[in-house]
Amino acid sequence: HHMSELAAALEGLPRLRTLKLRHLGLTDLASICVALRAARPPLEVLDCSYNEVSSAGAHRLADLSRVPKIAHQLQLIVLNDNRLETNVARELLELYPNSISLDNNPQVDFCRIVTEVMTASKGLERERNELRQQLEQRAYEAGGQNAEILQKENKRLREERDMLARAFSIIGISHEVE
Repeated sequence: HHMSELAAALEGLPRLRTLKLRHLGLTDLASICVALRAARPPLEVLDCSYNEVSSAGAHRLADLSRVPKIAHQLQLIVLNDNRLETNVARELLELYPNSISLDNNPQVDFCRIVTEVMTASKGLERERNELRQQLEQRAYEAGGQNAEILQKENKRLREERDMLARAFSIIGISHEVE
C-alpha cells in the first residue's frame, strides 16, 4: 500500500535528484524500481539504508542499470545495513562498480567476492596472454611468408634495374641507375 503511494509520488516529482528511504523496514525494492523506471527522474542518489532489504528484494536494482537515463544519472546507491547476500552484492558491484555502498550487510562475504574477482581477472589475463602468443605466432608465420614474397620482389626489382642499366648503357646514357 505504501509502495503504490510512493510510486504515484515519484511520478509527480520529475526533478527528483535524491531519494532517501531509510529506516522504513523495506524488504523489497521491486515497486520502487518499477516506479523509478516509469517516472525516470534525474535521480543521482538512491539511499535505502537501514532496512531489511534481502537479496531477492534488491535484485530488481539491476533493471535500473538497463534504463539509460537512470543509469547515466545515478551516482550513488546506498544499501548499507540491509540483509543482502554475497551473490546479489557481487552482481550489484559489477553493475554499479563506482557508485554503490553495501556496508554492514552481515551476510555478504566481501572476501569471497574479492577472491572470485581476482580469480576471474587472472583467468582473463591468462586468456589475453594466450591470445597474444597466438597472434605473435601467426604474425611470425605470416612474416615468414611475407619475407619470402619480399625477397622475390627484391630479386625481380634488381633484375629489372640491371636490365634497365644495360639498356641505358647500350643507348649511351652513362648515368648510374639505382
